[in-house]
Amino acid sequence: MGAARRPFGNAPPAEFTAAGRSLRALAEMLLRTEGGEEELARAREALDAIQRRLEPYAHPAEGGASARRTYYVEGRALGAHNPLAPRLEVAHADGVTRGTVAFGLLHEGPPGFAHGGFVAYVFDAILGHHNVAAGLPGMTGSLRVRYHRPTPLGVELVVEARSGRVSERKKLARAELRQGDALLAEAEGLFIVPRAGFEAHMQRAEQQAGRSRQAR
Repeated sequence: MGAARRPFGNAPPAEFTAAGRSLRALAEMLLRTEGGEEELARAREALDAIQRRLEPYAHPAEGGASARRTYYVEGRALGAHNPLAPRLEVAHADGVTRGTVAFGLLHEGPPGFAHGGFVAYVFDAILGHHNVAAGLPGMTGSLRVRYHRPTPLGVELVVEARSGRVSERKKLARAELRQGDALLAEAEGLFIVPRAGFEAHMQRAEQQAGRSRQAR
């Protein structure tokens, strides 16, 4: 019997991540599919059967149940186990967080370009990662995004985050998204440290989720 998992802070099992990649590839292929209605119907029936097979292992989806499931994380972004996750890789050095991101068809807004909401998500993710790496973790209070150019799909883009003004409980951080020398979008985030401190806040959330799991 394996070690018990905490509600937060667990890396996803390898098969979980592999399944997420397969689901993402399938969903993107579906968005590229035209015709083949009979084959699509057979594929849908097979997918429905897979869902029924996995249902006994899933937590209920209704109100508040998400707090009872194991919360898998990979850095401060949606991990590869999540089919909606953009391909985002980041590293922190010399006070700056730099990374690359590529958006796929699941993130499409206007034809051929990423939806602005997914661009904002990437900014929030890299700013959160940057704050933790810089020793300044906090919760997002506000996020302002300015879009300069449409963000293309299927292209490796560069994203960069830096710290701004810091006070006792509030901190500013800024990020840019570029394709080569072209500035696609920029963001400024205000992050707030909970009164009890960031670590205490996360520990309290973990304890609450643990109690919810035990109450099932």
